[in-house]
Amino acid sequence: KQIPLGSPIRDVDIQKSGKFAAITSDDGKITLIDLKTRAKSGFDLEGTNIKFTSFSPNGLQIATGSGNGVISLWNLNEPSQPLNTRKHVGEILTLEFSINGLYLVTGGTDGDVVVTDTKTGVEKFRVAHDDQVKDIAFSPNNDWFVTVSNDRKIRVWDINNGRQILNMSQNNFV
Repeated sequence: KQIPLGSPIRDVDIQKSGKFAAITSDDGKITLIDLKTRAKSGFDLEGTNIKFTSFSPNGLQIATGSGNGVISLWNLNEPSQPLNTRKHVGEILTLEFSINGLYLVTGGTDGDVVVTDTKTGVEKFRVAHDDQVKDIAFSPNNDWFVTVSNDRKIRVWDINNGRQILNMSQNNFV
């Protein structure tokens, strides 16, 4: 079955249960597709200049990152009322939920890495690289996360306090 989306696709994520795919397009919409029935969900999530999306581990929230530094947390039970926060000066390039879903970590062109509480939207702490942050990954036990930057550094951070645990350098861009 062909599903018309209208605008070029920017990003896609699949809910851990495999029920929905969230498709981000250039028009700023996130379209949810039921992967079993191939039907669009009953709503589109509309934001401003959305670039990236990610389902929470429990599949009940979607996080979006935009080109203007806004992070939105969408509760799929009440999608018309996202929790919006402006956390970055520039474009958000990566976002990742912790394995337990308690935190959302974002990185962007400003070099900042922001850890946000997913229940309240409150910033827990902020750490920084010297250049844009390209990727984030969590440890399976939620004790630490890794960031990769164009400053040629791979850093490991403690999720509880933001303390840097390890700093690795490369001669070439990561």
